[in-house]
Amino acid sequence: MKENKEHQEESFSIRIREKTKRGFTLFEVMLAVALFAVLGIVCLENHLLNMTMIKRMKEEERCLLAARSQAVLFSLENDIPKSGTCLLPYDDCRYELSLSDLTLSETVRGESSLSYQFSLTEMTVFFGKASLTVPITLTQGLDRREP
Repeated sequence: MKENKEHQEESFSIRIREKTKRGFTLFEVMLAVALFAVLGIVCLENHLLNMTMIKRMKEEERCLLAARSQAVLFSLENDIPKSGTCLLPYDDCRYELSLSDLTLSETVRGESSLSYQFSLTEMTVFFGKASLTVPITLTQGLDRREP
């Protein structure tokens, strides 16, 4: 009887311990933290890569807008410097022109004679780490002759 009573008390205490045993073991917690760390590193790496790509795209967009602005300016001027800084609001961009040897001439005749010279040119615009090369056509040597 005494043995039976001890056995009942022992099984009762085991059941109480099993019911009160809640939570995670140290190994389970460490495993979960390790998995979250690996996932966090992957997410952070992708985020940083996307941020650098977005910055580069914005720099290239700024270069393109500066190149368009300079091309319009060049179409209005006859004396064009081979390099310099772009106009506002792109004054933090600089450009370089590389003129080609190809020059096209066209003469329009009518009541008066007009002569145009078209030069094919490449303009490279630099901003930050980005650079963009844009082909442009410059109209130069506008010559108007009256008959």
